[in-house]
Amino acid sequence: MKPIFAMLILLGGAAGTSGYAQSPPQAPAPGALPAAPAHSPGEVVEMLGKRLSLTDQQKSQILPIIAERQQKIQAIRTDASLPPGQRMSQAQSIMKDSDAKINALLTPEQQQGYSQIEHDMRARMKPYHQQGSAAQ
Repeated sequence: MKPIFAMLILLGGAAGTSGYAQSPPQAPAPGALPAAPAHSPGEVVEMLGKRLSLTDQQKSQILPIIAERQQKIQAIRTDASLPPGQRMSQAQSIMKDSDAKINALLTPEQQQGYSQIEHDMRARMKPYHQQGSAAQ
């Protein structure tokens, strides 16, 4: 399972907030991970809350995990000193770690739903990933 695809779109590849008043997008470093629409940690948690029927307590516990994940991924995305393969490897490691933390907070039914969300996001991100791979 490659959670990087889910991270890029579901969890807002950029750590910034979303909205109408964003600064113009900057060109990523050569070999950077493909960009995805940015969603704030709060937006991600709200979406997960609706899809997984999260409790308020779960939402408050997941929010800092998502925020930290986005911050780390954004740092990797913009680090031109890292080769593309190392960026992908580090991003996958961050995703695996944060997914484990999130899954530990979910019920078995919610874990199945979370797995399905990741699967759906990978399918949606496939064209973006192929585009990013072609540019390398």
